[in-house]
Amino acid sequence: MNTADRSVGHIDYAIRRRFAFVDVLPKNLTTELNNDFMIDSFEKVTSLFLKNYNPDLEYNDDSTMIERSEYLTNDFDPKDVWLGHSYFIKQYEKDENGNNIEDNPIDFEFRIKYEIKPILEEYVKDGILKESAKEIINSL
Repeated sequence: MNTADRSVGHIDYAIRRRFAFVDVLPKNLTTELNNDFMIDSFEKVTSLFLKNYNPDLEYNDDSTMIERSEYLTNDFDPKDVWLGHSYFIKQYEKDENGNNIEDNPIDFEFRIKYEIKPILEEYVKDGILKESAKEIINSL
């Protein structure tokens, strides 16, 4: 946990005392989104957190065993640091009414370069992911 996170930790406890929280773990959204879900990138990033990811399993089910990847340090539970599926949903330019312009998707490489890679690199710096994860991160 970085210094900023620690300084607001008491706020987190206060919020948790007042509200119920439900874990919503990442999942493969190809059934719902077809080609608008970047499954290859999702599975590559997921391999940093889970060993032998199975898209047919429901990881939100408490009975499903989550096996830690070799890249994740023992101090962290995969469900607490695994990147969410929203990072891997293709985005589109919007028209003046806020509707997707289907012929104009936003380059997914931009999201990898400026959203996904930076958080994964920070995970390595903070000791959440091991140094060996850098090879997969660089290959994204």
